[in-house]
Amino acid sequence: MAESNADVGQRIQEKFQFYILGLTFTLLGLAIQTATFGVSAVSDSLELLGWALLFISALTLASRLEWTPQIYHLFDVQQEIEQQQRQLHDAQLQGTQHVTVRGTGENIYIEEVLRRLDSKLSTARGQIERIDKGAGTKYKIHRYGFVLGLGAILIARAWTPAIGLFGGA
Repeated sequence: MAESNADVGQRIQEKFQFYILGLTFTLLGLAIQTATFGVSAVSDSLELLGWALLFISALTLASRLEWTPQIYHLFDVQQEIEQQQRQLHDAQLQGTQHVTVRGTGENIYIEEVLRRLDSKLSTARGQIERIDKGAGTKYKIHRYGFVLGLGAILIARAWTPAIGLFGGA
């Protein structure tokens, strides 16, 4: 079976996130290894700021990746509950009023099962919303931290040569 466009997009997105995570830690490591201090307080401060921003960026992306399987699990739970609800509604339309609960053998009204499923679905959706909101925040922190951290390091490294070129003339 061929992959759907959504599956291809998801696979590419996952690879991109791991690439960016590796790139962020690599840039941080290279920045730390090649840093020179003491020439200018401005460049020293920007260098350290860049390190901090890249570090925060990498940690927030790692945290976001850590929670990714959980949100997929919750989407799976949500789908399963919705499927059970559809099956129960179909059974209800065919005149069934009671169902037997797997495991306990309890015979209960379909309406009660639907209420329980609604409650579970509400809980799952709340958890999805909470994790998704956190993932959005983490993405912004990662993205801006990466760009600003890289920018701070670039400015820090260019500060002294630029002052020499333009300020010393």
